[in-house]
Amino acid sequence: MRELVAAGRIAALAVLLVATGLWQPAAAAEEGKITAFAVWQGKGVTYPTEAKQGTAIGTITGTMYVMTEQGPVLSGELVCPLVMTFDQADSSQTGQARCTISSKDGVVYSQLSCTGFQYVGCKGDYKITGGTGRFAGITGGGKAVVRSESRSTGAEKDANGGVSEEARGVIYWQDLQYKIP
Repeated sequence: MRELVAAGRIAALAVLLVATGLWQPAAAAEEGKITAFAVWQGKGVTYPTEAKQGTAIGTITGTMYVMTEQGPVLSGELVCPLVMTFDQADSSQTGQARCTISSKDGVVYSQLSCTGFQYVGCKGDYKITGGTGRFAGITGGGKAVVRSESRSTGAEKDANGGVSEEARGVIYWQDLQYKIP
């Protein structure tokens, strides 16, 4: 009888640990699809690279959230060094960024390439390229949209014609797929 009671308590504890997410097998593969966003601020320098063209070199940083049934959940800190080329005649833009998302469980590395129009958005491909800690070996990707809400330009040019800039905005990922081995 004691054995049955003890086995019942152990089974109940195991169910509780699994249900709360506190216990997972050591080598459990995970894959899924998420919707996420990051609110960012950026700083950089824009240089004239043709008569009606400029290239911005800078970094955006921000906080990333993953959407759940209970609303957004903090998932990490985002840092993306970037290069953005824009055409002053038609406001088109093309950008490339390499990003890291740091969390308490590890780091995710990724890259983003996008095209679009200034102040409207830059839409493109987001590729997860690797990770550390819990995210070691992670792969995946999807589409991302980068929007800039505001942009301020410094008043003075540096010796090479560069102008300091600050901006803020949001990056949005819908149906971002991932796989952790």
